Amino acid sequence: MGIFTFYGMDMSYRKPSEELLELLEESLIEVPFVRKKMFGQYAFFLNGNMFAGVFEDSVFIRYPPEQQDSLKEMYDEISNFEPLKGRPMREYVVIPDAIFSDDEVRFNLLETCVQFALQLPPK
Repeated sequence: MGIFTFYGMDMSYRKPSEELLELLEESLIEVPFVRKKMFGQYAFFLNGNMFAGVFEDSVFIRYPPEQQDSLKEMYDEISNFEPLKGRPMREYVVIPDAIFSDDEVRFNLLETCVQFALQLPPK
């Protein structure tokens, strides 16, 4: 087992991609987010709600559940975010670097993500 375990699950992760972290932060420059480090990874919060982050070598975002199927149809590489294997986080998807690197696609995904997060009750 890794350094950390959670209900018998290995919680040792690779370091988060500094390049993706920098790209995500630059893309959210006008958003009043708070960045927190969790389990050695990075999560971004808006009004106390997690809405995006960098996990190992991928970006994850909180995306409206009713729009996820159409998003996954457009981009086969997008998948559910499962930091603990077998336990997907329902409202979150993983955006591979190849998709996230496209400026227009990244802007549209983050715009939807931020608008969704702003509709959530503050914590």
